[in-house]
Formats: sequence, structure tokens, C-alpha cells
Amino acid sequence: MNAVVSGPGVPDAGTPTWSGLISSLIAREDLSRAQAAWAMDEVMTAEATPVQLAGFLVGSRAMRRAREQFHRSHTTGETPA
Repeated sequence: MNAVVSGPGVPDAGTPTWSGLISSLIAREDLSRAQAAWAMDEVMTAEATPVQLAGFLVGSRAMRRAREQFHRSHTTGETPA
């Protein structure tokens, strides 16, 4: 998939990079649909290395956990751990 995207984690040429996407996830920035589609295409076509895949999965998990904590703190009044 050759999706053209712009924004954080994307070099000037418009092609996403693993380092850029993982950096965005670590900074808790949402990926665009095009960035996520690019990442999934890289995974499903076995273009992603095990290290790239691990970084993407850990970053994705961190984003999900942050959202869960945000939601919990705003619906129950709990302070995030």
C-alpha cells in the first residue's frame, strides 16, 4: 500500500516510517487511518521486522492503556495509576 500521508512520523516524501510511527505512539499521538493502514500492510506482508512489530505493538498497547485510564478517571472519578 502506498498511502500518502503527512504529519508527525512522516518524512517529507510522504511515506511513513516505523521510527516515526512508533515515536508518535510513544508521544500518545493518534495515527491517521493512512498511517495505521500502512503499518498493517507492512505487518501483513511480512515487511516489518520483529523489532518494528514489537515497537508498534507496545506503542499501540500504551495508547490503549492511556485511553482506558482517561476514560476510567472521567467516568468514575478515579485517579489514574
